[in-house]
Amino acid sequence: MILPLALTLATHQSKVDTAFMVQAFYPAGSLQKDPTEPGGHSVSSNMPVPMTFKSRMQRSLAVDLTPTKSGIAVRLFNASQTDEWLPAADGNLFGWLEALDGKVWRPIEYHMWYTCGNSFHRVVLPAAYQWTFDRPIAKGSWKTQVRWVLSRGNSRLESPSIELNIPPTRTKLTPAMAAQNQVAMQGTPTLVPKSDGANLAR
Repeated sequence: MILPLALTLATHQSKVDTAFMVQAFYPAGSLQKDPTEPGGHSVSSNMPVPMTFKSRMQRSLAVDLTPTKSGIAVRLFNASQTDEWLPAADGNLFGWLEALDGKVWRPIEYHMWYTCGNSFHRVVLPAAYQWTFDRPIAKGSWKTQVRWVLSRGNSRLESPSIELNIPPTRTKLTPAMAAQNQVAMQGTPTLVPKSDGANLAR
């Protein structure tokens, strides 16, 4: 379950401005139930599908990015011979896009602040299966490298980067959201109220 009201009101707008940071949304349905889950979490109907290509370079969990008219298609695929269990919260993978700012990778998406332990569970990506996620990014004047990162708890998976022209404001919250909220790194970039974020950002 997601709490602070300020976050909920700020995020659920009628129109998302993709020139600024947006909520990371990577819905991942699972073909098997997590036997360790506490229960009570939301689930996704976006089930994995068989891989649409044969990977000769990869023999493990991997990701690639493809530019689209509206942004990026993120394809997470399991080229190994074993199933991959991945952490999730209410059916959403802990993935996000980053842009290279000089020598520093900065998030251009954020996750909501989950405050209910029942939200956390795992989803499985079977061998030779994939998920595909279409992520919106406005076109802009900043030519940079963009990559996707997946938090796996104690490790991270990072995609190869691709070059895009994106708005220079994409690493920032909209002014309306920034008035009450900030993004803190809690393993993932997480949207938190400024009243609570001072301690979380440390």
